[in-house]
This record gives sequence, C-alpha cells and structure tokens, in this order.
Amino acid sequence: MGIELAVANYIYMLFNYNTFTVGGYIIGKRLFRIKVKRMDEEKLTLRNTLLREVVGKLLVVYLTVGISIIVSILMVILREDKRAIHDFIAGTYVSYDK
Repeated sequence: MGIELAVANYIYMLFNYNTFTVGGYIIGKRLFRIKVKRMDEEKLTLRNTLLREVVGKLLVVYLTVGISIIVSILMVILREDKRAIHDFIAGTYVSYDK
C-alpha cells in the first residue's frame, strides 16, 4: 500500500507541475477560472509545485493528523488574501481570472 500511494502522489505532483507551468491551471481550476501564481508574479517552478503540493498539502497534513486542513479552511475564509498554509509554504496564491 505504501509504494502505491507514493507512486500515485508522484504522478499527481508531475501532472500538477506540467499543467501549472504550462498555464497555471489544472482541470478543476480551469473550470472555475482560477489560477495558481507565485507571489513575485514569476512563472511557477518545480520547487513551487513541490512545496505547494507535496510539502504543503501532503506532509503537513500527515504530520498534523489533518488539523492543518481545518486551519487552512479557516485561513481561506478569514484572511483577506485567501492564502492557505500550502500557499505560504510555496510562496503562491490563487488568482481569479476575469
């Protein structure tokens, strides 16, 4: 079970990296017209994607036994800039296309 999960996470991360770096979108974000961008407005890099998707979403969730999900939801609801924990870790934010 462990190796399958690791392979699935790796494939997910590569898919996200390729789609983020091409246009900043993954399928769900494209449907809702939202895009992940770097805070300095530069192009997303593999480092940003790894930090956001692997460290920010997977490792932090596992290490905090899911508490970080609740904290991230509250951050998005209460913060003016709507950035969650994984956005702070990766230096990213979500932008709404018009």
